Amino acid sequence: MTVMSEHQIEIAFLRHIVLYDDRDECCKLEKSIVQVRRDTHCVQRVASVTALFPLLALTGVAYGSFLQKNFPYNMSEPVLRLLCVLGLSSLICLVGFAVLLAVYLKKLHRLRKEVRKLVLRHLESRPGKAQIPTSPRSHRGFDEREASQGGMEFNV
Repeated sequence: MTVMSEHQIEIAFLRHIVLYDDRDECCKLEKSIVQVRRDTHCVQRVASVTALFPLLALTGVAYGSFLQKNFPYNMSEPVLRLLCVLGLSSLICLVGFAVLLAVYLKKLHRLRKEVRKLVLRHLESRPGKAQIPTSPRSHRGFDEREASQGGMEFNV
């Protein structure tokens, strides 16, 4: 069973709402969201695989330093250099993937805002707008007793 974060639940909900609208703008937004999510997952998978390389390099260096006598002299220099280059280059790649992931998440956040605006415009354009009550009684919060019981009363 996959556990979804609030962010993923919100995106799924907004995508579901957007699918009710047939306009080109909605289809483009939905396709953009799908593409950015696909790219984000791809970067996350590649970053998780790339994170293994520094661990492997560190394991190789640790093996040489702890288990071999005269470590730097006994282990061939090209192997040690290869392990160091592998570890350093994979760390540099991880930094690049982190930046790319931040860019994708920022783009996904921007798309979420656009979808919210589109949904609000769509709801506001419908006839029979909802009336928002302004009386203080309608904004009553819940107290600790209701929170401990797990229930909440709504005054209508």
